[in-house]
Amino acid sequence: VFEPGDHASTFGGNPFACRAGLTVGQEIERRNLLRNVQERGDQLQVGLEALVGRYPTLFQGVRGWGLLKGLVLDPDGGVTAPQLAASAIDHQLLLVAAGPNVLRMVPPLTISAREVRQLLERLDATLPGPEADLVELTVAFAHEIMVHAMQTLEKDIWRQVIAAVTIEAGTQLSKAYFKLDEQLASVLVRRIEAMQRDGRLSADLNPLHLGRALFQLQNARFIQFISTDAARRDEIETWLRNDLVALFSVTLPVPADPS
Repeated sequence: VFEPGDHASTFGGNPFACRAGLTVGQEIERRNLLRNVQERGDQLQVGLEALVGRYPTLFQGVRGWGLLKGLVLDPDGGVTAPQLAASAIDHQLLLVAAGPNVLRMVPPLTISAREVRQLLERLDATLPGPEADLVELTVAFAHEIMVHAMQTLEKDIWRQVIAAVTIEAGTQLSKAYFKLDEQLASVLVRRIEAMQRDGRLSADLNPLHLGRALFQLQNARFIQFISTDAARRDEIETWLRNDLVALFSVTLPVPADPS
């Protein structure tokens, strides 16, 4: 049983608040907003599912009800929901991160079909596009690694971490660090496999060997990036791109048949 002081609400229950609530309910019925929610929700669902199909290494699926939708990100996709929400602002799109792996959108009940299309177009422009070739794939991956690293630790702390895992092999820290390296390399491997499925890379390539090799090359440039405060992300990306172009431009001679 409530007693005086147990519960209070400045605006709850007064005639003005009750009139406002009743008016909102009447307007929802008068303007048939629930029908709009159903139709626009279906439109948004179809559009988001199409994005999931276009970015299989980035998204795992769509969930939600009505106009409350969430894009579920792959934890190994190389980008988080807060990062995408921040990037969306540059495209005049306001989204919300529901944890690290869900990008949530809550448009108004009055949203139109044209505005849903505009939402999907701006969201698509926000997403990291499918890289055209291995060079841009690796550079984009390196960019994600450097951005995430700087959001996690300062460069001087990273230098201490690298020194510790190099000097003191076999420790819990070094084991965790190299396990993380393996996980990151596997992300690159999966992206290469996706490019093969899309027909952008030859099926004859070994994605495991290629992915690990490209990871080690970008990792060397990452070490260079954190080794000095003067190193900028854009110049590291340029140097890495030059490395890759030089390597892929080499045509190795075919060994002579010993017979």
